Amino acid sequence: MLAIRKLSLVLLVGLFPAFYAGTLFASDGTPTPSLEMKETYLGKISPKTIVETVTMSADLRHVAFIDCNGDKKFVVTIDGQAGKEYKGIRAGIAFSADGLHSAYVATDGSKWFAVINGVESPRYDEIGNVYFSPDSNHYAYAAKVGKYWVIVADGVQGKFGFDSIGCPIFSPDSLRMAYDGRMGKKTTLVVDGVLGKQYDQISWVTFSPDSAHIAYHAYYNDKWFAVQDGREGKMYQSVSGLFYSQDGDHIAYSAWNYSKRFLVVDGIEHHAYSSMKEWFMYYDPFSPDSQHTAYEVYDGVHSIMVVDGIEGKKYADIDHPIFSPDSTHLAYAAAIGKKACVVVDGSELPLCDGVGEIAWHPLTLGLAYSARVGDKARAIVDGVAGPLYDQVRGLTFSPYGSYIAYAADRGGKWMLVVNGVEYGEYSNYITGSGVVFDTMNTFHVLMEKDGGIYLVEVRIP
Repeated sequence: MLAIRKLSLVLLVGLFPAFYAGTLFASDGTPTPSLEMKETYLGKISPKTIVETVTMSADLRHVAFIDCNGDKKFVVTIDGQAGKEYKGIRAGIAFSADGLHSAYVATDGSKWFAVINGVESPRYDEIGNVYFSPDSNHYAYAAKVGKYWVIVADGVQGKFGFDSIGCPIFSPDSLRMAYDGRMGKKTTLVVDGVLGKQYDQISWVTFSPDSAHIAYHAYYNDKWFAVQDGREGKMYQSVSGLFYSQDGDHIAYSAWNYSKRFLVVDGIEHHAYSSMKEWFMYYDPFSPDSQHTAYEVYDGVHSIMVVDGIEGKKYADIDHPIFSPDSTHLAYAAAIGKKACVVVDGSELPLCDGVGEIAWHPLTLGLAYSARVGDKARAIVDGVAGPLYDQVRGLTFSPYGSYIAYAADRGGKWMLVVNGVEYGEYSNYITGSGVVFDTMNTFHVLMEKDGGIYLVEVRIP
C-alpha cells in the first residue's frame, strides 16, 4: 500500500535569492515548514489577446500568444516579450520539445513567411504551420511556390510539387520525415524523400517508437485499409486510430464493416461490437510493456472495457483508462446511474459524484484520483480522502512517489497542495499545464496571478 509520508521541510530564508518561502498549513490548520518557490513572469493576458492562440511549450516552461494591437496589427508575445508587429499572424504557434525554439507564420500583407526564433524565412505565396522534430534540432513546413506546394525542411526546399501538402511528421529519433502530397485526385506519401504509391486519400501517418517502421491508413476504391512499410492490409468500410506498441512489434486500429466495429491487432480482428467508443480512435490501447490491450466498446446500451479480449462489467459510461507503470493493473472511471467510481482490475472503489484525473504511484500499486462530492472535489490517495475544494487539477506523483502535488481552488483562490499541505495563493490555474516534477523534490506548474501568467518552480527542501 502507498504510504504518504508527512512533509519534512526546512525553512531556508535568504539562502536562495531567486526563491521565496511562504507558510504552509496542514489540513487541521497547524503551521508547517515552508517550500521554496520561484515565480517567473511569462506574460499577461489582456483584452487585446486572442485567447484561443495561447500556447504552452511541451516542457510547460514557456507561454506564447497573439495580441491584436489594432486594425491589421498583430504581434506574438513569448514569455512576456513582444515580437515584431505584422499585418497578419496565423494561429498555430509552435515550440520545440525542449522549449528553446519557437516558430509561427506571419504575413506582410502580400507574402507569407515563417518566423523561427525571431528570424524571418524567405517569402512564399502561402505557407503552412511550422513543425519541430522531437529532438528539437529540425523543423519543416509546407510552402506554396507559384502553382505548387513544396516541403521546406531546415530551410531547404523539397524537389516535389503538389496541389496540396499535409503536415510534416518526424520519426521519434528525428532522423526521418514523412508527409502526404495530393496531385489532382490522388494522394501519395513521401517518406525520406521517396514517393510512395498513389491512393485516393491517406490519413493517420505513424512511425513506430524505434523509428524503423511507418504505417498509415489509405482509401482506394471506396475502401479503407492500413498500410505498414508498404504492405496493404485488409479492406474495410472505415478505419480509425493507428497505434504501435512501445516495443514496435505490434500495431492496432479500429475498423468498421457492415455495422460492426472491432479492434484489429497485427491484422487479426478481435470481437465485433455494434460500436467502439470515440476514445479508442484517439487513444493508444497498448500497455507500457506492449503485452496487453484495453479498449472501450458499446453494445448499444452499455459501455464495456475489454482487457486482453475479456469483457468487463457493463456501465452507463466509461472513461480514463490507464495502465499501471508495470502494466499489471488497469484503472478507469465508470458511471453507475448518477454516480461514478474508479474501477481497478474489475473492482469498484467507493462511489462519488464524478471522477477526474487518475494517477498511479510510480513504484507501488497505490492509486490517486480526484473525485467530485456534490459541487466540491477532493484528491483521494490510496483510499484516504483529502480536503474538499471547488476544483482539483494536475494530480501528479513525484518520480519515486514520495510526494503528490496538485493545484486546488477554494472560493476562486487557487493554491498548490503537496502531500495534503496547502501553499500559496493564485487567481487561476492554467488549464492543461499540469504539475511537472523535474527531480525527486522539485516541480513546476503554470499559474495566473494578478492577470499575469507565471512559471512557478517549487523545491521541497
